[in-house]
Amino acid sequence: DWAGFLFWGLVPIHQPYPAEVLKPRLAKGQRLANFKITSSDQVGDVLFGLITLGIYFPRTIKYEADIVQ
Repeated sequence: DWAGFLFWGLVPIHQPYPAEVLKPRLAKGQRLANFKITSSDQVGDVLFGLITLGIYFPRTIKYEADIVQ
């Protein structure tokens, strides 16, 4: 997933919603445990920010969790 910001990260315009991403992957009766969110700047994110002179700056968001019954 990704998050988007304007003006060098000062104004958020898109925030990720983990439930929208992970809920469709759960079968009935399953739930998430040990949930972890990691935010990072990938090479493409930084390049895009530099090309737009910081007006738009994306960040890569990764989710990790254990699915339990």
